[in-house]
Amino acid sequence: MTKYSPVVFGAGLTIAALLAVIAGFMMIGSPDHVRKQELDRIRSSELAAISGAVSAYRSTHAALPAQLSDLSHGATLDIALKDPEGRPYGFAVRGPYTYELCADFSLSSENEPRDRPAQLIFTRHPAGHYCFQLEARPRAHP
Repeated sequence: MTKYSPVVFGAGLTIAALLAVIAGFMMIGSPDHVRKQELDRIRSSELAAISGAVSAYRSTHAALPAQLSDLSHGATLDIALKDPEGRPYGFAVRGPYTYELCADFSLSSENEPRDRPAQLIFTRHPAGHYCFQLEARPRAHP
């Protein structure tokens, strides 16, 4: 049986730990990358909430709001008008039923998993400024 010195043993453990950390970063990404993914996830969720509020506003006011701040007048829900980094979400009315919602995304969703439910439309975006083209049509009466 060969005896190894404590220095060799310690160096081996250090290398093994370093390799484990590197493998972890390769699997889930760097802490900065994970942070950016989480911020984009929050943006997508908040855009979905805004879109729902715009649809509710359209059904009760027979028109789209002129600006996002109109959604908070008399609303029972707290709608985020700025992203997690403090940048305002963009909003523009494009027609009687059409509008766009815009946000600045940190990362492209191109390589993200395709199994996200609910606000799926808002989880597909490039990195940078991106606007979603949306509609809020009145309900059809029977």
